Amino acid sequence: MRSVAIILPGLSFFPIGGYKVMYEYAKRLARLGYKITIYYPERLSYIKRGLVRISIKFLRSHLTPYWKWYNFEEMNEKIKHIQVYKLKREEIEKHDLVFVTSVETAYEVKRLEISKPVLYFIQHFENWRLSDTDLIRSYHFGFYNLVISRWLKEKVESADAKVSLVLPNGIDTNIFRIIIKPEHRDDKTVMMLYHELKWKGSWEGIESLKMLKDKFPDLKVTLFSVFKRPAKLPEWINFVRNPKLNDLVKLYNQHAIFLSPSYSEGFSLPSAEAMACGCALVATNSGEYAQNGKNAEILSSPPNPEEIANAIEKIILDKERRVKLAYEGNKTIQQNFSWDRSVDTLDKFIKSLAR
Repeated sequence: MRSVAIILPGLSFFPIGGYKVMYEYAKRLARLGYKITIYYPERLSYIKRGLVRISIKFLRSHLTPYWKWYNFEEMNEKIKHIQVYKLKREEIEKHDLVFVTSVETAYEVKRLEISKPVLYFIQHFENWRLSDTDLIRSYHFGFYNLVISRWLKEKVESADAKVSLVLPNGIDTNIFRIIIKPEHRDDKTVMMLYHELKWKGSWEGIESLKMLKDKFPDLKVTLFSVFKRPAKLPEWINFVRNPKLNDLVKLYNQHAIFLSPSYSEGFSLPSAEAMACGCALVATNSGEYAQNGKNAEILSSPPNPEEIANAIEKIILDKERRVKLAYEGNKTIQQNFSWDRSVDTLDKFIKSLAR
């Protein structure tokens, strides 16, 4: 099984966690000799975003390569990117194996009724656009269900569906690493990802940071995002849009604490990256790598701004604890979330399907 089709739900000119994960697998599988074709069926984007926005996006895609925000390195010329309106059965049947990467792409490939094995990468419980019933139905399509965390395994199995493989995301610790030692960082520095989706909890996080600013006037906060700076964001909060990879690593290293106020996460990449870079994590729900009291402060979900502010205040005032959490978090990511391990596991699983 050497020819692989990866189906993504439309174009993205900016970094998205789920795309980043699949691009990483594409690059690393290509290094192992797999032929990778990534499809972007824009019909799915029309459904989600509307005709005018997608028409503009379609025109733009012919001027700017839409995958260039990710560094495919030496594999860039060995991975095909194909933009289509909708998938055609005869095109996808050419491949030995198909990856679907979201509930929308699962339904799109199910429609084709192809004969080749389909691996369903389940990266979250994606019930924000479909009902729970329709989402759970996709787990019973007869695909090989791959989940990125144990709690997603429990979700899928609680719906009486089979999980074929638990495949945690990896973090490239050659890139995301400690440059400035945690003990040398300013205690009153906090970093957070800003996202417009409500369940990401950004505004609850911002409210907690406002409370902290009242107690610590010298508090420094940086938000980063693919979105524009929100109009209501206080002026004292630094906002960085679309930081380049090296700049993002520097930002992580310039902050003592990383805040993740999401209502839920399959596997929060920014939180794991921040931990690898030596930030102490304060989170409501970031993934199974975060263990309360050992390598992170884990709070209740949905987020409570006062609870978040109190948790951050405690580790601002207790430097020894903050530094301990930072080093334990770095150790957790380095020892347990290797891309090499995940890709090797996936490669063995794919080869087992050919027997």
